[in-house]
Parts: sequence; structure tokens; C-alpha cells
Amino acid sequence: MSNKIFLISLFSLLACGRVAERIKVESVYPPISSINTVLAKELKNKADMRSSSIVLYPNPSELQGMSFDPVGPSELLEESGWIQVISKLSYGNRLPRGFSSGLDNKEKVLNAVRIILSVSDARDLFFKQAGQFQKDLDRKQKEIDQMQGEMTSKYICYYPVDNESGHTCEIASHPGDTAPIKEIAENCNALSEWVFKFTGDDLERFKSEVQSCVKFTKDYKKMRADVKKNKIAPLNELRKLAKGIVTDMLKQMELFNKQRYLLTAATNEDPANDDTKSQLIFNEDGNEIKLFQIYLDSGSDFKMYSLENGGIQKLKWFKNSDGIQVLSFSLVDEKFSFDAELAASTRDIFDLRFVGDIVYKEGNITRRGVMKMEFDF
Repeated sequence: MSNKIFLISLFSLLACGRVAERIKVESVYPPISSINTVLAKELKNKADMRSSSIVLYPNPSELQGMSFDPVGPSELLEESGWIQVISKLSYGNRLPRGFSSGLDNKEKVLNAVRIILSVSDARDLFFKQAGQFQKDLDRKQKEIDQMQGEMTSKYICYYPVDNESGHTCEIASHPGDTAPIKEIAENCNALSEWVFKFTGDDLERFKSEVQSCVKFTKDYKKMRADVKKNKIAPLNELRKLAKGIVTDMLKQMELFNKQRYLLTAATNEDPANDDTKSQLIFNEDGNEIKLFQIYLDSGSDFKMYSLENGGIQKLKWFKNSDGIQVLSFSLVDEKFSFDAELAASTRDIFDLRFVGDIVYKEGNITRRGVMKMEFDF
């Protein structure tokens, strides 16, 4: 792996007298060489996966006679979904819009993988943009909190008296009073309703400072509501729309030839009916995995695969030759199994990700795929 993680599909199965095309989608997540103590403690406290995807690539012969048009209407996707999502990518106008039934089967697989990886890239982009908006809001909230704290600490109500004038306060404790009666306002709004025994310039200064704090807080709340409604919410909808494109394509493939191409794990974004979650817990040093379980749709119902019940085997947490932390394991079911090797990466303060290749086996069928697990922290 290089300094930045690339999702690379080599598709040696497509090589027939020519070099298989390499498809690269650069990740916005820089790889990490270890899980540091801060991250490990966060994962110890917040172990639920935020999201996960396990996508299996079709073999060429399985797409004989099939067509897919992501622009057209479907049960899961509005007609304009493809354009809404792909237009946000700098290379979107160069992407194939599905495949026709008469296209060479190898090219169909190639187009399908382009769609899968490009949609993943779009979802990363939308998540990054929404996360940046949220980060800006959080930073502004800290400024508000600091201002409120400074104001309520500066103007403490001594010897409060409730009367017709309101909450009347003295501005300081009495000389020699070792245990003065005092009250501290919760915020600037509460402070603005108190009446302090100020006079002259001190009174005007108090009113000006409190009014400024109240206005700043009010303006922030209005701005926050606007950003969440008109910036973050649309980006979250685009992420759902993007996921719908790939889900729709894979479901159509499954209906077409009765094979399986999408494995669904229960996460915070896609919870199971019983609210059981997939989890990964490190020790506080980040060098050992204490718990790993994937609550996965086994084909007929959700089933727990864990170290404890033997559903997850051969677990390794190691640093590869490029210095990147890698999580490898085998997931074993009565009907299928897959081997996964996932690189750990992180981005800013938003989340931790594991992503990489899997080899899936079911009966006499072997297919390649990609798996991703994400955690908030």
C-alpha cells in the first residue's frame, strides 16, 4: 500500500490475452500505522459499527443476457438518482451508466465494479462534506459555550431577591461574609432577566455584554438549524441515494441469476430488527482486540458471527510490510465463508475505517469482493 489507500480492482479473472484494467478510487482516509491510545479508548466506549458494506463482484458468465440502467426508475431509486450522485464527482461524466445486455460480459463486470467503487467514492465525499459542516458547527458551539461561561462567571448574583422588579442581585459579596448567598445563571438568556444593582457606565456595560451574548447565541442557533436542514441533511440524503444505486444493481443481479452479491451487516446506519449491533472493541493500548462480532444477514435471517462462537476465525491484527495496520480474519458459515484482509485508516476527527479485499466461497463458487467497516469516534 502507498501513503494513501487506493481501492484497486485487478480483476485477473478478466484478463484474457490482455492486461486487466486497474480501477482506482483514491480514499480520503490516510492509512494509519497503529491504533493509538486515544482512539483505542474511544473504541472501547463506542464499539458499535456506524456502517458496513460487503460487496461481491460477479463473475462474467453470470451477467450473460443481463442489462442495468442506473438512470432509469426502480423500486429503490428515483430516475434522477444517478445524475444527482455521480455529477458530484470530478470524473463523473466519464463513468459508464450501467451496461446493456449485448455488451461483452467482461466489460459488464468492469462497468459494475466502476459503479461500485465510484459510488463508494461519492459516499466518502458526501460524508466528508457533511462532517466538515458539523465540525464547523461544533467549533462555533465551543465558542458559544466559552462565551456563556465567561459571562455567567463574571456576573454572579449575590443575595438574590425575587420581587416585582424581577430577580434582583447585588454585584458582590458583603465585606467579611465568608459564606455569601449567591446564584450563577445557566446561560446568557437567564442572565439577561436578572436585575443587578449597577449604576451608570457599569449598568450600560452589563446590558451591552449580555445583549451581545444573547444575540450571538440566537444567531448561532438560527445558523445551525439552517446548516443542518440545507447543507448536512441533503448530503446525508445523497449518501443514501448513492447506496441505493449499488444496492439496486446488486439486487437486480441477484434476481437475475439467483446468486448473492451483497452481504448486509447490522450497524447504526442499518440496524437489525432486534437492534443487535456489529462490534469491534480494542484494549486501551490499541494492540489487542478484545471483542469482534459481525451481526450478518446469513441469507435467511441475521446471525451473529464472533470469536466466541467460532463464526470468526484466524483473527490477526498486525502491521504489514508498508507499515499499515491490517485486520485479517475468516468468517465461517455452514453455507459460505470469506477471508478478509482490511487496512485500517482514519480521517480527521470523524471516524475509523477498515477496508480491503475479500475472497468469498459458497459451494463451488469463488468470487472476489470488497468489505468496509466504519466507526465513529
